[in-house]
Order: sequence, then structure tokens, then C-alpha cells
Amino acid sequence: MEYIKAIDKLGRIALPISFRRKIMLSENDNVIISVEEDTIIIRGAQVKCKLCGKNQAQEENKKICESCIAEIINM
Repeated sequence: MEYIKAIDKLGRIALPISFRRKIMLSENDNVIISVEEDTIIIRGAQVKCKLCGKNQAQEENKKICESCIAEIINM
């Protein structure tokens, strides 16, 4: 999915809601912006659980929070 977006006078662009939903970004969330050659990369700065979507203090390589893991185990 691609969009053409204009950059405003202050250098800002608006991220389409479909992009924000896909990586579970909400208003006031932080993002990491980096550049690799001629590509700008924007990614969420917080690791969020892929099941519940809540911000979790967890190892970066984990995809599911401890609460969801416990809930699955206890099913």
C-alpha cells in the first residue's frame, strides 16, 4: 500500500490511519525515524502485544505480553 503525501511548511506529514492501525500506533505514541540510503523508515518505538495491543515492558523479540501468555496457558 502506498500513498503520496505532501510535506507541510514545518516538514510534517500525516500518517494514514490504515498504516497506524497496521502497526497499532495511537495518538501521542512515539516512533523511531531512520534513514537507509534513500529510504525513510518509521516504526513504533514501543513493543506492543500482538494480541491485546497494549504497551508492554518486555523484551523486543517477544510479540505477546505476559498477561496474554498467562491467559492462554490458563484456558
